[in-house]
Amino acid sequence: MPAWKGYGGAMKLETEFRVCLQLMQLEQAFQNASEGSDVENVRHLQPSASSWVKLVRSPSPFCEDEALLLCQYSGDQWLAWVPNLGEIVLNEDEFYSLPDDVFF
Repeated sequence: MPAWKGYGGAMKLETEFRVCLQLMQLEQAFQNASEGSDVENVRHLQPSASSWVKLVRSPSPFCEDEALLLCQYSGDQWLAWVPNLGEIVLNEDEFYSLPDDVFF
């Protein structure tokens, strides 16, 4: 068996742990927002490659509601990776950016 095949379970566990931790941090950030004004400011952050975003609607009931932006696909579209789904093209109205301090 090739050496890289033995790491699949560890990488999946690491991804699941990171997503759970990020979800907890996101929930905390929204709880700390006062009267919704900070939440609205979060929606207006500019997206950038290599950043995690929150999806307005999950593309599948079996995947996460967050995505990692890989690169800009066109003027208002981004190529993204969604855990438990894979790569997908998202319109900017299908996600919102999160502040840098929410995710590590």
